[in-house]
Amino acid sequence: VKPALGNIYISELDLPKLIDFYNGVRKRTSASTANHHIALVSTFWNWCEKYKYLPVNSNPCKLIEKGKNEKIEYAVLDEQGYRAFFDAVEQGINGQSQFNTRAFRAIKVIALTACRHSEITKLKKSELDLDNHRLNLEDSKTKAKKVPLGQLAIQELRKALDESPADSEYVFPALRKSTATEHSELDLRKPFAWVLQTAKLPYMRIHDLRHSFASFATDMGEDIHAIKEVLGHKYTTTT
Repeated sequence: VKPALGNIYISELDLPKLIDFYNGVRKRTSASTANHHIALVSTFWNWCEKYKYLPVNSNPCKLIEKGKNEKIEYAVLDEQGYRAFFDAVEQGINGQSQFNTRAFRAIKVIALTACRHSEITKLKKSELDLDNHRLNLEDSKTKAKKVPLGQLAIQELRKALDESPADSEYVFPALRKSTATEHSELDLRKPFAWVLQTAKLPYMRIHDLRHSFASFATDMGEDIHAIKEVLGHKYTTTT
């Protein structure tokens, strides 16, 4: 909000300016993100009305027609898809792309653990318990979470530890530092798109690797309660 509206007094905002702002955010991101942006402006506007900085009932945000995201069907990998996927990931790890090789190892770990994107890109070394075959995540979507690890995932995490700078608290830090002491977060979007293109796979989201993991495990006959524990779901109905 601040880059677009930060230099404008709220009393100078009107419906056309807010519509332009909303449409600009929606074009750059998504309808849901634009809805969140305009809701924040609306909340501040209501605060200004409450404390008499603006006339009561002057909020134009409620007149903006909110959009909805197009529904995207999630994709899952079958055995052939997994083979092509991991072959492409290995090419990335071996430096056959223009992207950070750490990104491809992080993608591989996501695929092998069914962790969420941020749970791996923000994974701290202190959260590793490789001797006991698990991750002890401090702050996942479901708060504290223990993730059981298979042998392949452990191998990749040990390699990631060897590659991670000693001064970083993260397992998969980016190459550059955002500050003097902190590495910036590893961006997986373009490397993931490269993997899909190299593997000749259709469009899918990084989050779909979780769906693929659960679907493939079900096809292999794994117990639904075991899959629930790996995914970190509270209920089997969610799984």
